[in-house]
Amino acid sequence: MLGGLFPLSTAEQKAKCGSRVRGFAVQGAQSALYLIDKINKDPNILPNLTLGYAILNDCGRGKVALTRTTRLTPVMGCVRTSCSGGLVPRPFYDVAAVIGPHSSANAILVSSLLSAHGVPQVSYTASSDSLSDKTKYDYFSRVVPPDKYQTEAMIELVDFYGWSYISTLHTEGNYGSTAIRNVKKNAKQRGICIAYAKEVTRDSTEEDFDEIVRALRFFGKARAVVLFLNTFHVTRLLAAITRKNAVGEFIWIGSEAFTRGAFTGLEPAALGAFSMEIPSARVPGFEVMDSVKSIALGLHALISDHCPDHNGSRSVLKLCVNGPRLLRYIRNVSFDGYSAKTIALDDNGDLIGGYVIKQVRLADNGEYTHDVIGKWNRLSVGVELELAQIQWHARTISDNSSAIPESVCAKPCAVGEYYIQRELKCCWDCRRCRSNERLNDDTTGCFECDLLTWPDDVNYTTCVRIQPTYMRWDDPIGIGLAVLGSAGVVSMLLVTSLFLKHRNRKVIKGSSRELSSVIIIGLLIAYVTAVAFIYEPNIWSCYLNFFGFNISIAAIFAPLFIKTNRVYRIFAAAERCQVRVKLINTASQIVFAILAVLLQVGISMGTAIFYPPKDRLNTPVVTEKYVELQCDLQLEALLIPLSFNILLLLLCAVFGFLTRQLPDNFNESWYIFISVVTTIFIWIAFLPTYLVAFYAYHKAALLSLALVLNASVTLLCLFVPKLYAVYWIDEKNIKVSNFGDNIEQEMSQNSTVTATNISVISD
Repeated sequence: MLGGLFPLSTAEQKAKCGSRVRGFAVQGAQSALYLIDKINKDPNILPNLTLGYAILNDCGRGKVALTRTTRLTPVMGCVRTSCSGGLVPRPFYDVAAVIGPHSSANAILVSSLLSAHGVPQVSYTASSDSLSDKTKYDYFSRVVPPDKYQTEAMIELVDFYGWSYISTLHTEGNYGSTAIRNVKKNAKQRGICIAYAKEVTRDSTEEDFDEIVRALRFFGKARAVVLFLNTFHVTRLLAAITRKNAVGEFIWIGSEAFTRGAFTGLEPAALGAFSMEIPSARVPGFEVMDSVKSIALGLHALISDHCPDHNGSRSVLKLCVNGPRLLRYIRNVSFDGYSAKTIALDDNGDLIGGYVIKQVRLADNGEYTHDVIGKWNRLSVGVELELAQIQWHARTISDNSSAIPESVCAKPCAVGEYYIQRELKCCWDCRRCRSNERLNDDTTGCFECDLLTWPDDVNYTTCVRIQPTYMRWDDPIGIGLAVLGSAGVVSMLLVTSLFLKHRNRKVIKGSSRELSSVIIIGLLIAYVTAVAFIYEPNIWSCYLNFFGFNISIAAIFAPLFIKTNRVYRIFAAAERCQVRVKLINTASQIVFAILAVLLQVGISMGTAIFYPPKDRLNTPVVTEKYVELQCDLQLEALLIPLSFNILLLLLCAVFGFLTRQLPDNFNESWYIFISVVTTIFIWIAFLPTYLVAFYAYHKAALLSLALVLNASVTLLCLFVPKLYAVYWIDEKNIKVSNFGDNIEQEMSQNSTVTATNISVISD
């Protein structure tokens, strides 16, 4: 005999059953009776035996279910008869196993009693995870998966879409609280965070549901909401969503209670919602039939193995069939169930099965449907979805560039950003490192790169050396200076060749060829050094630039100073009627010029000893990706040699000014004065600019440009006019005066010399 517990009617107060019939329970009971009758007629199952039954109404109440169960177990005790008042043993149904009850809460109460008496129990709907605890409910089995697998399927669906930030709502009681514990456990294992969790009670009002909607909106990034609500609460939630104009803002992932009946009339609010469902329910009562058949097949296998020759003997069968033995056989059955799935139980008596995944969709004809779009099985990995069939509410994806809605607290940080963790693991803020910082290994902070290095452009996790910058041949400034310097070198070579060719012409002889040669050498050094500044800085080029810069200026202006000084002394002596002026011959002038240049060489060498120029890498601004390869020239190393050159320049200017009004045949002094004054203006502009220049690249360019300008001014003022006179002015019309080797002879022969009668051309 089989026992059955069904909520055939509603319950009334004081644990009494009412008169209102529950249709689904009656259908379940009728399904059990139908299958029992079918088994009794089947010669292949329990042949020569008739399976009996005892169907009891528990009204869906725990106390009633527990009371009814006492009639299915041999409880010791007596009852008083109404006729004689005597005591007789309490009657009970001697059942081999029990199917039901319907709810998990009642199954927990009943299972404790049945387990105590060793009566196997197979439930058709009770899915609470608590019933998997075999230390308490060791005789309990079921043909539905426990809730823990449903929660696992729901979280795998969440994980499939990468939703790492969700909310949960659950009904009070064992069903909801146990399920939500499993949701949190599975979510934690997969790195999914719970933004908001709320328990809904049976007394929750519309205001309570409105507050739930406000809370869900407050955690609006958690668009995916896992629902373990009963059907009544699902309906009230969707109604609140509609009232608050929050339709389409959330993605519902419901349990098996999210049925078509729960959202009838509220379809727009449910559009896009997912729900889990045991793959059956084409006809109510199929699970009941599977429960009956699992017990029947277990009995058949037990009797076939242990008492095949029973011959219908009740006493033999009673000894053969016992609870522990039947339990093992029930959990070992496997058959194609009426619910269109394979019925097979694991060691805990839980169904080895899965769920179909349904979604509320809008059909082409405008009708709302609740269609199967995927499945989940506990023996497989992940969910299987028909992606092409899935629909999303337009409002759910309106702010997302992809076709899949998001439910994340924070998006991954961009390359070069680090994470600032907030309270929840799934939530963080992103901050960008400073330009010269790299990410640490776990991207939770930044480390400053060493000088001369910069974060890599790919992952910003390592520091790489910065390619140094210096003036190059292919830079616009480098090209310009190279052209100017090269043109200057070519010009000086041309001038030198022309001076040699016409060295015996009056205008050339009158310009003191020897001092002019020193000036030409200085100009060549200046132009060559200007070009040398473009080379990649190294120890040799740094020394070359340092000495070339200082010596070239000295070689240009030392002879000019000697020239102007000689002219001034001669005319000053003439005005005093002085016959002999010392040290005005060519040899003396050359010696003085060379000594002045050598003095600059000595000053430069001494400066280089104390402030040696050297090449080095420099980062002017640590937060800029810029490294200079430069000749490190300290300010003292620039100013000390430059002071001597400026002194020469000023002396040239002074004597040039004093001799500016000489007769026409001494007009070279005027050109020298113009050259020197122009050079002074160049240096007035150059020095402040150089001192305030921030980048070494610009400083090198300024030094090079200063040399080019100085040399070019001297070339234009002193040499170009002479070459013009050589080619375009008749030599007979040229009056040239020079103070050469024979000037002292001239002055010794004439005791009175004036500025108007000194006009001697030396050989």
